[in-house]
Order: sequence, then C-alpha cells, then structure tokens
Amino acid sequence: MKPAPKTKPDMALLPQPPVQRPWRAARGRAGALLGLAVAVFSLCAAATPAQASGGEPGGIGGTGVSSGPGGIGGTGIARPGMPITGYGPIQAFGSVFVNGREYALNGRTLVVIDGAPATVSSLRVGETAEVKGVVTTPRGGYAREITVVHPIIGPVSYIAADGRSAIVLGQHVVAAHRQELFSGMRAGALVAVSALPRPSDDWVAQRVTALPPGNRFQLVAEVTSLAPGRLAVAGTSMQAPPGLTAGLAPGERVIVSGTISPQGLLAAAATPAPVALGAPGTLVEVRGYFQTSAKGQLVTADGLAASGAPAGLDLNGQHLVEIQGELTAADSIMIDQIDTEMLDVEDLIGVPKPALSEPDGAIEPAPAHDLPEVETPEIEAPEVETPDLEAPEIETPSKD
Repeated sequence: MKPAPKTKPDMALLPQPPVQRPWRAARGRAGALLGLAVAVFSLCAAATPAQASGGEPGGIGGTGVSSGPGGIGGTGIARPGMPITGYGPIQAFGSVFVNGREYALNGRTLVVIDGAPATVSSLRVGETAEVKGVVTTPRGGYAREITVVHPIIGPVSYIAADGRSAIVLGQHVVAAHRQELFSGMRAGALVAVSALPRPSDDWVAQRVTALPPGNRFQLVAEVTSLAPGRLAVAGTSMQAPPGLTAGLAPGERVIVSGTISPQGLLAAAATPAPVALGAPGTLVEVRGYFQTSAKGQLVTADGLAASGAPAGLDLNGQHLVEIQGELTAADSIMIDQIDTEMLDVEDLIGVPKPALSEPDGAIEPAPAHDLPEVETPEIEAPEVETPDLEAPEIETPSKD
C-alpha cells in the first residue's frame, strides 16, 4: 500500500533552537532542586525538525521531519518502554509530532476525534491532541492512542476586524502567533476551535476549522452555575432537561453538547470530563497556560496541577509553558523540566476582550460568498519507466 504523503509542518508550532538550558528539578529526594533559574525558551525545547513536504492530512508514511535529542530525555527518566502521554498541538505529520516528540504509528494506533472513531488522515496540524504510548528513544515514541477533543464547537457571534479574535459560543477566542484564523468568516458560521484555556477566561487557538452549516454545539470547560432547568459552563448559559445535571457540581470539568434553537442552547448531554493523562509513573510532556497557585503549585484552567516548581517562580497563566515530568496522579505532575516562552504581548494578551453585545458593525465584512476550507491534494507525477530496448542488428545486403 502506498504510504500517505508527507506534510508540511506548521512552522509556528515547530520547536525552535533553545536559548539556554531549561531548569530541571532533581529526581532524587523530595523537594531537592538542581537549580532555581527558569530558562526562556521558544515554543519547544527540542531541536528544530527539518521541513517536510506535501499537503496537510496525516499519514503513516516516512516522517519527513527529524527530531534531535533534547528535553526530558537528557534527565535519564525517559526509558524505552516507559508509558508516555503527550498533550499539546499537533506540529507535523509523517509520523505525529507533539511537543517536539515524534510518535510512530501503525495499523493498531487508535484515533478518536470528539468521541468518534477516526483515522490518522483525519487529524490536522494545530489540533490539540492527547497522545498515549510508549517511549522508544530520547525524543521518539510509539502512539497507541491519539485523542482529539475540540473544546468549542459552535457559531461565531463576533469577529474582530483583524481576524485574530472572536466570540464563539460565548467564549472569547484569541488566535496564537498573530494568525488571522477568523478572516473571511461571517457571524453565524459554525466552527470547531482547537484551543487551550487560560485562567483569564479566554482561549488561545492554534486552529479554527469551518464546519458545514448546522445547529450542534460542544463545550468542554468547568461548570460555573447550576439551577433548575439551567446549566452554565464557562459562563455560557443553556437549558438543561431535568436529570441532566444530576450529580454535577460547580467547578467540575464537563463536556456538554446539544443543539441550538431560536430560544437558545439546549443541552442534550453533560458528562464529567476530568483531566486524566494516565496512571502514576507515566512520563508526561504537557503544554498549557500554567498559573502559580497560593500553595505554590502550577495549575491550568482545565484542572491540571504540577508540583516541584523552583522557589520564587510566579506564573500568571498568560504565557505558554511546557512541563515535562512524571504523573503522581491522573491530573498531577511531579516536575522534572519546565520550558517557558514569553511570547510577544500582542500575540496573546494584547487583544481586548469584546462585550458579547457587539454592534453589527464590529463584524468584519465577509466576501460575497463563504468558501469552505479546501485542502489542495498533493499530486505526484507518475513514474513512467522507459523499456530497455536493444537496437536490432541490420546487415547490409551483399553486392554479389
């Protein structure tokens, strides 16, 4: 079977050369620290993979991207055969790259997108993925399962003039790396957002995918309030049939889905969705917007916690951080390494949060017709083999 085409990685997501060695915690007795300095890193700490070629869909063919040693592999805790979970945006294909680690695939790799079985070719660069597998090399692994959940699926109600931020399903979404993710869209367009939450009640998106017109929605976030017949998730209020909210509590992370009607949102399902990265002892490489809590832990808006940070480290949850370490519980990490990236202020925190009742004039005019996302397939010219023909021997007739 012909392997899937190699794909061009999103250069904004690929690891860049590190500025200096990141801080690493000692793996010996509890509380011992090997250093107190936290390095400023770019998006990943691994060496920069070479650019692949082709279209965007995933596949199992040749990697097209090389990954050098680095990151957690240098600490000695990454051992071949050790279980690993990587959580972050997909960076490139050939294999699947997440947080600078290359995960090999085969026919037994399970892919699930929004709860439904899928294929590797359905994955896209920029989608936030949870990859569970095993370590094979310091920067390599094998993926047993790849799960993608779009935390926001719903209609766009507001689009900033520059196309870099929007309101989707009542959530303020900011595009990472100055991408104009919403340019050309109209209010009412149905989209699936791949994003990470911040404690400032907004989301940083790496990808926004236009969907066919419809009335469905999905939201993955904390329950903010409960009332008879009503449910609010991340501040977005919706109707909830009797019994749907039984057992839920404010502060609990849920995945809620349903339909949109002229009367508003109607929840059809609301299921607890706690962060669960694996069993204790699993190596993890996680990307998120971590904030230092009053107890000195690093926490994310979706409920992930990390312990063992260097003394004096004060993160405000507005900048992307990659943490590598070992799980002590499904949602708790003992830190081995921290890579911080202080992005340009305009990239993530310079976009004002609009009111939900923006006037129509705030929506960027759209072209005469909306065009769905169209991916240009890679067309390979067929190889034509020229047969090896021997010239015939021609004898000149005799004059006799």
